[in-house]
Amino acid sequence: MMSLNTARTLSAALLTTVMSGMPALCQEATTEKSRTPCFFNQKEETCDIRLKGDDIELRLEGNRTVEINRRGRCTNRLENSVTIRSCNVRIGLPNDFVYGLIVRRSTGGTVITSPQLEIKLPQIGL
Repeated sequence: MMSLNTARTLSAALLTTVMSGMPALCQEATTEKSRTPCFFNQKEETCDIRLKGDDIELRLEGNRTVEINRRGRCTNRLENSVTIRSCNVRIGLPNDFVYGLIVRRSTGGTVITSPQLEIKLPQIGL
């Protein structure tokens, strides 16, 4: 039979091992910045993009900002060896906001759609 102190020591060691093996789950998502072409309803612009997890901030010419914030859970699926992640989002426009869908692919980029808006970020994938 194991002593109480031995059981506590083993439990602490196990917890430390489990937690050290999952640092990505315990840390906040990092922010990535890039400058890339983007398309608003098929019109090409240059965007400064800031990624933080599933949230995206686009800075456009003329100092306009569009913020895409995830709402709720996302779904992941695999199609022809391409990982596809789709999430409901709130799209914050300069003077308004709409709700839409973001679809990010491991190859092929990212598309954000709402009833009257389509934003394509061909170089920003999963």
